Amino acid sequence: LQKLNSGVGIMFNTSSDGKLTSTSASACYAYQVKLTENSHLRLGINAGFYQKTYNFGSLYDSSTTKYVPPAVETTPMVPDFGAGLLYYTDNYYLGAAVYHLFEPGYANVGDPLSKTSRRYDFQIGKFYNSDNIIINPYMLVLYQNPFWQVMPGINFSFGHFTIGTTF
Repeated sequence: LQKLNSGVGIMFNTSSDGKLTSTSASACYAYQVKLTENSHLRLGINAGFYQKTYNFGSLYDSSTTKYVPPAVETTPMVPDFGAGLLYYTDNYYLGAAVYHLFEPGYANVGDPLSKTSRRYDFQIGKFYNSDNIIINPYMLVLYQNPFWQVMPGINFSFGHFTIGTTF
């Protein structure tokens, strides 16, 4: 929404390892403020829900020599909110975001008192222009109590095509 300095989006995500399935959907809104000729600030919010389903799998009952149907347990849909900001120029960017802002319940199937800890993301990156290639080294740091994850990476952009890697 260029005339409003805004952007909107919808995200759907589902992931499963065969036993635990996580599903989420959210709507996002972002607003951009031009601070100077070459620097901008983007502010964003998202609101949505998530749900988890645990499939305990089929069990073999040796006394009846039959399989017991799989036990499946699903949490209710849980509302979830997040917010973030990104400062950027033509040469670098710096951002932060927080997810699970209100630490919603049902982090674990079968435990309605469990809460999902807030997750904090921090990112920093730099752009180098070498002929027609833009080189973008960056660092992404994630923290969700008690775990940390530090991910350095690099992207190479050629026009509208970008390829990169993260460690």
